[in-house]
Amino acid sequence: MVALRRRDLLLLAGSGTVFLERLRASDSDFWNRKPPMDWTPEEIERLLNASPWAKEITPTYTSLPPATDNRPWSENPPIGRAPIPSTRERKISLKAPYRAIVRWESADPIRNAQKTALTAAFRDHYVLGIFFGYATRRDLGANPIENLKDSAVLRSNRAVDAAIVQVSPGTPDGFLVGFPKTSASGVKQWEFSARVGLLALKAKFDTREMLYRGQLAL
Repeated sequence: MVALRRRDLLLLAGSGTVFLERLRASDSDFWNRKPPMDWTPEEIERLLNASPWAKEITPTYTSLPPATDNRPWSENPPIGRAPIPSTRERKISLKAPYRAIVRWESADPIRNAQKTALTAAFRDHYVLGIFFGYATRRDLGANPIENLKDSAVLRSNRAVDAAIVQVSPGTPDGFLVGFPKTSASGVKQWEFSARVGLLALKAKFDTREMLYRGQLAL
């Protein structure tokens, strides 16, 4: 038997690692391997909350609640004013104590998972949904729709401002933001950013991952 050189062993090990990575990627790519009718509830949940089209983010406070808000901060989620952080701690303390989902609602796999169509108002628009888990009305402010309309931006090779904002049907503290469609040619990443009430939001989407049935799904 011919002894394998160290270089050959390393190449074989590397090939095995690549194979395993591809296998894991294949296992996670159920939306391209199975028709929507065969997606399990667990797979749909994952597609809607942690997939190339759905990003879980931590909102950050653009400012601390007002000093006149003396309700207890110890509740879960906190609803009052926290102790004033030191300058060193301020950046960390501005993270909200809950998560949100930013989801590309106009993408075909998301629509197939939800088995519903978007309203006619969103025709010819990219639509992103923002869904808050435990955000309080204080954090979202009195005019969340107006805030999102004024601040939401979708960036790729150029920046596009929000054109339509609606409350998401049947979803508490959920909003749909529509952007006029632009060419996706050559775009590697989309970045969504917005401000609503006391919160700043940001999410990034990699177009190389957003493939559905061999096509970019937006």
